[in-house]
Amino acid sequence: MAKATRATNETRWPAAIAIVGLGGSSLALPDFLVPGPRWLLPVAVVVLLVPALFAHRTGRHFLDQVLGYAISVVVTVALAASLGSLVYVMATHKQEPADLLRSATVLWVTNILVFALWYWRLDAGGPHARDRRGGHDSGAFFFPQINPEPIPHRRSLPEARRP
Repeated sequence: MAKATRATNETRWPAAIAIVGLGGSSLALPDFLVPGPRWLLPVAVVVLLVPALFAHRTGRHFLDQVLGYAISVVVTVALAASLGSLVYVMATHKQEPADLLRSATVLWVTNILVFALWYWRLDAGGPHARDRRGGHDSGAFFFPQINPEPIPHRRSLPEARRP
């Protein structure tokens, strides 16, 4: 296969922005929902993201992929721990309902970003595999809008029975 040119490479900046947002999600949560020190998740994300971006820019795709999976695992574990803490705190009735609702909203948005990051990382072999193909024409999650050729319509059941 021909190597993808720079113009056909999938952009990485939306994923990088989502990762930074995931790292900052612990800053928006109250202390009782943050696993570990408040600074730990943002620092861990930055420590993994900077070398991942550098590895991508220098063509070390395996290292970029490993660091990307590490980031995904770290933010997923932090989300799961925060959700567990939220359920526990809700059961004890020690916090104000408004604080719990705000925290649940932050965790809901974080969950959406974590899912989107995993989806981007895994679909059709990941961003590097999609770059090598030069497009997104197949994958585990394939939507009709991606297909450039229209699918021919099938005849309805009554028309199919006619001779």
